[in-house]
Amino acid sequence: MKTATARRLLVGGTTALALTTGGLAAVATPAQAASEWKAVAKSGTNNCRERSLAIGGRAVSWSKVCWSGTKVWTIGFAGDTSDDGLAAVLNVRYRIKKNGKWSGWHHRRLAVDKNPYGEGKWSSWQRSRFPTKDLHFKLCLQDGSVVYSCSGAWS
Repeated sequence: MKTATARRLLVGGTTALALTTGGLAAVATPAQAASEWKAVAKSGTNNCRERSLAIGGRAVSWSKVCWSGTKVWTIGFAGDTSDDGLAAVLNVRYRIKKNGKWSGWHHRRLAVDKNPYGEGKWSSWQRSRFPTKDLHFKLCLQDGSVVYSCSGAWS
């Protein structure tokens, strides 16, 4: 945990981790999610919000979302801090506007760390390809698509 937390603090500032637990959740990664985002070098604005999440001593995450109207950029970190055989997965849900209408929830994995006590895994900066709103993050312990526990409600 020390390595992952130190790196998160270096990039994410001194935000404290909220220790919460949650129940089971289903988090899908639809095929269209990959085409809705594009990797970019940096955010296009300074209008941003940061969030830290944790699941006991088992996983930590940090995320940042920036926006200008419905143009959205995001980056995230997931750190597996327990040798329990599960991966730390930072999930994001959001809505996009296509053909003039807002969608239901779309989901994707932003960062996945399967290496306990390692450096953790960072996503690259991602920019939405469509008008986007209502981004929420959730940290989960997963084995493939099976979700064992999450950091609570989407936040």
